[in-house]
Amino acid sequence: EGLRVTSRNSTMRFRGSENPLPEIAREIGVEALVEGSVLRAGDRIEVTLQLIRGRTDDHLWAEHYERETRHVFNLSVDAANAIGAVLGLRPVAAPMGSIEPRALQAYWKGLYHWDQLTGPGIRQAIDEFRTATEIEPGFGLAWGALSASYAVYARRGHAPQLEYIEKSRAAALKAIESGNGAWIGYAGLGWSRLWTRDLRGACEAFREALRINPSAPYAIHGDAECMMFAGRIDEHVERIRELAMLEAQALNHNRPLSFHLFYARRYDEALAATLDMQKRFPGVPMHVILSIIYWAQGEYEKALE
Repeated sequence: EGLRVTSRNSTMRFRGSENPLPEIAREIGVEALVEGSVLRAGDRIEVTLQLIRGRTDDHLWAEHYERETRHVFNLSVDAANAIGAVLGLRPVAAPMGSIEPRALQAYWKGLYHWDQLTGPGIRQAIDEFRTATEIEPGFGLAWGALSASYAVYARRGHAPQLEYIEKSRAAALKAIESGNGAWIGYAGLGWSRLWTRDLRGACEAFREALRINPSAPYAIHGDAECMMFAGRIDEHVERIRELAMLEAQALNHNRPLSFHLFYARRYDEALAATLDMQKRFPGVPMHVILSIIYWAQGEYEKALE
């Protein structure tokens, strides 16, 4: 109850860091940290993990795993359940089955290109995720990532929206059908419904995604949208803040905070969030939101700049 798992986007910047672990834990707002190493040799993978209490640097648990690469997701499930047991939680995940290594390679490449969040990067991610699903048709996480990629590619103006939202919906249904990527599938389904004006269906899908994975970022964002449309303005802002905290280093999950604070007419907070974004993500264009915030504040000269 109340368990929050911080995303890889928020933690990858500490890879190889010499910062004290309590400092890292404080910065990303967690009680415990998992650290370890991965060694891949041929078709086998070895992982050594340890769980550390963030505030005191005390070691709580450690384990070494060795599996065939095709069973890498089962390895992560075993580790997650072992860590959950240490924290007093019931099993948190079910086995996913084996995945063809070529499909895994395409999926990981897709994630790399997706993280660039550029038009060409998302286009390349789509190609890699499609390759992963062609090799392994039951690969739910790849279907879910493909769903998100189609949607964002279209929403950013790189492809016909209706056509690609339908592609996103179809990929989301494949993720749900697979069983092993249902949470990301329901999140994708929620967004495709929201963008086609099925608000009730969208909110139902987001709730189902969060039931399966309470830390699912796209579902948290969708849930916030549902709160906004229901008139629960303060709750919706706090939900968006939660998303930004959970995905502190992910551009696409931090940018919404400025806009949603603006929608809530909290202009000073929206301005502060936007200026903070410019500091943390240099080079990311924030001129549109800045101009409308300044306009709403009556700072017309600044808005025109």
